[in-house]
Amino acid sequence: MTNQSTTPAQASSSPKGWTPPPPDVWERMLRRERFMIRWFNFSMLSYRNGKARNMPMVATCILTTKGRKSGKWIEQPIYYFRDGENYAVIASKGGMPKHPVWFLNLEADPNCKIYVNWRTHNVRARVATGEERARIWANAAKLYPDYNDYQVTANPRVIPVVVLEKRTP
Repeated sequence: MTNQSTTPAQASSSPKGWTPPPPDVWERMLRRERFMIRWFNFSMLSYRNGKARNMPMVATCILTTKGRKSGKWIEQPIYYFRDGENYAVIASKGGMPKHPVWFLNLEADPNCKIYVNWRTHNVRARVATGEERARIWANAAKLYPDYNDYQVTANPRVIPVVVLEKRTP
């Protein structure tokens, strides 16, 4: 898998002085996270994050996008939210000034996959706008209030809300 971690140069612009682990450590964490989600439908990152903030766990999926430069499939554990029959993900990147790599990959090719509850779904991504974006954002921020802080930190970048609609393969 390709590493999509934050580089040390990006760490200096990280919100709240957060410094990400070195790339090799980050990749091991992501590998373990993908394993836990696949086999146990459980996210250690969501569990630890919720415990540290005294909040419930946030549902986590594995988003698989095609790399816009490499053409390889890249897996990223990410929080997701249900929106009727669709899924939604927030491209927050922790409030950093640039979009996450997975979002840039979706802009290049919106056809992707998500692994949720022991199943892989073929989905097509689109960016929510207007009332739909506001509704999904409000629901996501109820479950994970840090999104509101991330939007303030990311300013002037507007954090995209991505809707993942099921499609046939």
